[in-house]
Amino acid sequence: MVSPDKIIIADDHPLFRQALLATLTNKFTSATWFEAQTINELESLLPSNNDSDLLLLDLNIPGARGFSTLIYVRKHFPQIPVVIISAHDNQETINKAMAYGAAGFVPKSTPVDEIYSAITAVLSGEIWLPAAFMLKPY
Repeated sequence: MVSPDKIIIADDHPLFRQALLATLTNKFTSATWFEAQTINELESLLPSNNDSDLLLLDLNIPGARGFSTLIYVRKHFPQIPVVIISAHDNQETINKAMAYGAAGFVPKSTPVDEIYSAITAVLSGEIWLPAAFMLKPY
């Protein structure tokens, strides 16, 4: 398994972010974690952390406009895989996220062990989608 050095979590819900951090820091013990609550904070973090192994991105954080943040990150930091973590987990949203270059899509309702599996898969270079959602042509 790939052991990440740096992971960025961009999510404006403190409770979700802290729960995710508390769980994942126990699994990825050598990783350094960075947090952003807004798009401005994320855009400030990315240039100095462009060697991050992963970005966990909520689509609906303050400053976001649809998929603009995902498109921006994929264009300017293509070396950082992006996993969308979102409460909006309908087929259209998942398809668009994948079309815009996400390496995975994790609904916020996903159990923690499955989130860990998703992150591990993406860190290993795989694409990850929830089993209930089959990627359909765009």
